[in-house]
This record gives sequence, structure tokens and C-alpha cells, in this order.
Amino acid sequence: VRPMPTPTMAEVLRREQGALPKGGKEIIDRATFLPIGQYEDGSLTFAWPGFLKDAWEGGQRTYHQGRQLPRADEFGNYAGTPKAEPLDASNVASLPALGTVGLRASGLTRDVGDLGMFAGRRAKTADSAKLAQAERMAGEGAPREQIWNDTGWFQGVDGKWRFEIDDRYSTPNLGSFRIAPGLKSQSGSAEEMFMHPQFYGAYPEAKDLHIQYVRGLPNSNKGAYYKGRGLYAKVGEGDETRSVVLHELQHDVAGREGFASGASQREFGPDQISAERDRLRSASSDDGWGSVSTYTPEMSDAQIAYNLYRRHAGETEARAVQARRDLTPEQRQARAPWLDYDVPESDQIVRFYGDGKPTMSSILRRQ
Repeated sequence: VRPMPTPTMAEVLRREQGALPKGGKEIIDRATFLPIGQYEDGSLTFAWPGFLKDAWEGGQRTYHQGRQLPRADEFGNYAGTPKAEPLDASNVASLPALGTVGLRASGLTRDVGDLGMFAGRRAKTADSAKLAQAERMAGEGAPREQIWNDTGWFQGVDGKWRFEIDDRYSTPNLGSFRIAPGLKSQSGSAEEMFMHPQFYGAYPEAKDLHIQYVRGLPNSNKGAYYKGRGLYAKVGEGDETRSVVLHELQHDVAGREGFASGASQREFGPDQISAERDRLRSASSDDGWGSVSTYTPEMSDAQIAYNLYRRHAGETEARAVQARRDLTPEQRQARAPWLDYDVPESDQIVRFYGDGKPTMSSILRRQ
């Protein structure tokens, strides 16, 4: 397989001006190689760009050390070939000079069932036996901590069962922004724009979501999710883009699983803001939850609306995904997901997609 040529700055700029010839867009959108793993022989494994995926599906094969490779499974592993160890893409520049380069569909070889993102019973990778055990233990009155430790499943404030998907090796494809400082935005399918085989293994249909990366967004607008269609995310510093995409993809999971939904602070009217102001005024401010219970008379309506937005269970859960995105399986197992909620469970607002009336969580805060 011969890689397509790297686009020049002039090509990128012409594309932004709409003057790039037909097919030129694919040079940028579909030919970005991002190293994500390393083999024992020193070769790197790369993200699978769209053009290479198409070539593979057309019946072609890639080669590794002179051998023709058989078809890969859906997670990029090849029968009879060595498996890659995950590589932190942010540290690729520090690698020593490497010899051969092996092109692989994906270097992410961890089991999909490893303990990040919260998935549910509809996921293709859900362990139904463990879920049945969790439900049985709950019916017998077992503590949620024991259920989590024994099964890897837990109930959110909406009463729905969840397990975790490992997010550590998820990676946004931002290669075009690195080679084109003037590029303002880029979009494509989720599979092209955001590497996360564990997530797509659980929800294969999510590969077709639309993801747009935008440079220059303010901190007050880092991203948004549009149910069933896709999301946009800010091109930020360090790990910010990855964190935002994981947050928004959790909303997608919520829609697929029937989990509690998120919210937008722009949706709250005067009556809701007034009711929240009264609640904050009467709430205790010394319980350690200052983000949702500290009130001052100077708080604007916009601040109150933001408080309401944060209290929605779907938003609290999505922020927990961000907080846990780099935990190892051992760390996740030792730290239950609800410990990373930044809003007490008794204060979370449970609302579902298509339901215009928020309802307060009936689950009391657990210390």
C-alpha cells in the first residue's frame, strides 16, 4: 500500500477557499497517519486513514516484514502476527529513530471489556452474565460497592445499569491542524476523526457519527453534541480536545442506552432560574459541594443557569468520564465511578431525551 502525498500549505489554503480540485479534500481528511503503537521489533503501528480502509475493503492487503497479512479482526489484530503495545501518541516525537514501519488497522490491542466511558446493556461488548449477577446482588440487598467490585457494573442516578470502557488510548486525529496552522476546521466520520476501537466495538453504529474539530472556539464553548447526528469540539491545548470528545460521546451513549440526558444552560427560562435561585439560597453552603450549593446575592441569571446545567445527571456523568479517562483498569476498579461525580447524587437532575420535564433524582447522597 502506497501512502498518498502529504498536502502542502497551499493545497490546504486552496481547499479552505473552495478551490481545491475534486478529490483534494481526501488528501487532508483521509491520509493522516498517527502513530499509536510500537512493536517489539521497533516498528510503529498507525491509525488507519480512510483511504487505506477503503483499499483494504476492496480486497487489498498490507504487509509486515515482507509477509502478506490475513484480514484483521474488527479491533485491528491479525492472526499469527505480533501484537502492538499501546503508545502514547503525544510522546511519539521523543522516540528514537526507527527502522521498519508496519501499517496496521489499529495498534489498540486491549480487550474491549477492560475497565472511562460508561456503556450499558445494549453495548455489543456488555457482559450479560455479569449484569445478571449485578441485578441479582442488588435484589438481595448487596452494597453497591460490593456489586461494583464483583461484577464491574453499577447503577447511575437514573437507575440504569452501566459498565466502563477503557478510554486511555482514545486519540483525536488532529494531524491536519499540525501541518496546517491556518486550518480553522475539519470534519469527517467519527471513525476517521477519533480513534477509539473499544468504543466502536461496543457501539459499531457510532462510527458514522459526524465529528467536527474547530480551532479558535472560546472556553465557554468547547463542544456540543447533537443527538444521533454528531458533535463538534474545540481544538485545544494538550489533551483538551480528547477530553471534550469523550464528554460529548458519553451523551451519545446516553441516547442509545436511555440514560439520563445532558442539558444546555440556554434552555432554562425565568421560572426555572428563579426556582434554582431559591433552592441555592436555602441550601447549605458548608457541605463541601460549593459548585452547586454556594449562593451569593450577586449571582447573575447566567450563573444560575450554568448551575442548573451542571446539575443534570447526564452532564455530571460526562464530566466523570473526563475525570477518569486516564485511569488504569486497576485504578478504576479501586475507585468506583460515583466517587468522581462532582455534583452530589441527591442534587442531580434526571431527565431523559425527549422528556421536557426534569425530575429530581430520588437517590439519596451516599457518603
